Amino acid sequence: LLKYSDFVKINIKECPYDEKELREVLEVLRKLKIKVGAKNVETKKDYEFALKMGFDLFQGNYLAREEPAYPKFPYFLKDTVLQLFEAIEEKNYDKFIEVVRKDVSTFAQFLRVFGYEMENVEKLNEFIKGLDWETLTNFALSVAVPEFIERGKKKELWERALRVAILSEKLSEVINPRVKVEAYTCGLLSFSEEIFGEKPTDILKDLPLWNELKDALVSKRGELNTIVRGAKLIEEGNLKKASEVLGIEEERLKKFLEFSRERAKILMGS
Repeated sequence: LLKYSDFVKINIKECPYDEKELREVLEVLRKLKIKVGAKNVETKKDYEFALKMGFDLFQGNYLAREEPAYPKFPYFLKDTVLQLFEAIEEKNYDKFIEVVRKDVSTFAQFLRVFGYEMENVEKLNEFIKGLDWETLTNFALSVAVPEFIERGKKKELWERALRVAILSEKLSEVINPRVKVEAYTCGLLSFSEEIFGEKPTDILKDLPLWNELKDALVSKRGELNTIVRGAKLIEEGNLKKASEVLGIEEERLKKFLEFSRERAKILMGS
């Protein structure tokens, strides 16, 4: 495959070659006019070694700590996520099933999230058609989240946002079950300005979600604001204040918090 390559990366921390063999490999690659990058340059010693060996490029925390690049929200969405939302908007179970089945990672995530066993996979269509659209919407949103799961500050924000989304949904079940989808979505986007530098309303205008959801978010109804505000307080561990805001006893909110933590771990695959 080398003849089709113009760049090769070598992990200097897990290199299978001794120094002599590595020099020979690098020489062969140079003759083929292939640039070589040294991966995992973590210390000054690593950098000096890679430089001495003749690497062309260098990657590692010694030079700069790796930070994920985050595009504007709507543009990160892979086709699978967009197709899931289109199926939801059309309330088309067959289309939703087709999308889940044809994308390996989405299929695996579906099995994990719903605890569905592979030996029952032939009955998956029937199982999906037994789920309501609110549940499938929340699943589609959870599929979108892993596109941003990276190391560092952004991951921490996404973890918090996911917990707030789950808490918002639980709270809406008590306060107003009719706004479960809106509450979950508002919670998921509760840290959008920190993550993307965009407001939730700006993010959603380009997503294929139905108009009722967009209208609910744009209008900033007091009920939704109260739910998400309460969810944030719970996620922060301020159960007393959350209880005052929501009018729900602390013990019940504590159970919601425990549920959100467990559920978030499942959705994130951790």
